[in-house]
Amino acid sequence: AVAGIQSLLENKSVELRTEDTLNLFETIGLLLGKTGVEPSEQQRYLTQVITPHIRSIEQIMDRRDIVVQDPETYGEILSSSIAAIAFLSKGFKKPAEPVQLVLLETLQFATKVLETLPDVDVVRNKSIVLMQRLIQCLEEKVLPTMPGLLHLLITHSTQDDILDVAQLCNQLCIKFKEKSISSLDAALIPFLQRCRSISSSAATTTQDNQGQVNAMAAPHQLVEQM
Repeated sequence: AVAGIQSLLENKSVELRTEDTLNLFETIGLLLGKTGVEPSEQQRYLTQVITPHIRSIEQIMDRRDIVVQDPETYGEILSSSIAAIAFLSKGFKKPAEPVQLVLLETLQFATKVLETLPDVDVVRNKSIVLMQRLIQCLEEKVLPTMPGLLHLLITHSTQDDILDVAQLCNQLCIKFKEKSISSLDAALIPFLQRCRSISSSAATTTQDNQGQVNAMAAPHQLVEQM
């Protein structure tokens, strides 16, 4: 079944909607992670599915100059690739070591995408979704990469996604408790500063017809939601 789905994904003559592609990746993950397949077989199938997917990301990233000139177009393409990995990982709750190694490799490529297009909203959004999934799958293996990712997410966050960043930090705290300190220590002050900056920008104007000011939540309110 996995081989059949993979051939459908790789069939250039079939034009799949993004939603269909994501559902197929999720189905592969569920087939591998929920049906009693041995870890070595899970790794083999997962590698077969992931390798061409990662290669397509690499081919786009190799043209970095072109990518940064058209961030919205390539951001949509690359964010869909990140989302596919997140959907694929849904089948694995506590995967064996061989599977974790494959998923950990995908995290490296997702990080490169975020480093290249940190200002594109959909790239940040899908990166956060992937992080939330891999925290569950990879456990403490995600911690070394989190400081760099959080720096990018916080620095480029907007009023629309700053709460998503807060929720990611909250997830790290709940999941890893004191072990998350090394990942969050350098992020806390920049996060508060970013909240203040966003709040100040949002509150500078916008009075409606009743004379009420539409402002974003204050920084302390954002922190309370972490």
